[in-house]
Amino acid sequence: MTQRILILGGDGYLGWPTAMALSRAGHDVHLVDNFAKRQWEQEIGVRPLFGIPTLHERIRAWREVTELDYDILHVDAPRHGPRPPRLPPQRPAPAVRHIRLKRR
Repeated sequence: MTQRILILGGDGYLGWPTAMALSRAGHDVHLVDNFAKRQWEQEIGVRPLFGIPTLHERIRAWREVTELDYDILHVDAPRHGPRPPRLPPQRPAPAVRHIRLKRR
């Protein structure tokens, strides 16, 4: 059974592969991220040891290989609370997976 699944933290090292696996399994995947890690890297002037393509670049490559697609929503989830505003296509996802980096 196909489900609409919302992945919070879709740009991360766990969110992205989770999204690929669920998309490949035939689910309707929507990615939410606030891109905080990328912003922190810019603010302090560091880069990952191995370059990580942007989420948009990875989705473009995913489309080319699989002909499957994702929706992206840039939301600062903690600021908006448990239900981010105006999720596409205006109805809630029955399954939500929150994957995030925990800063100490």
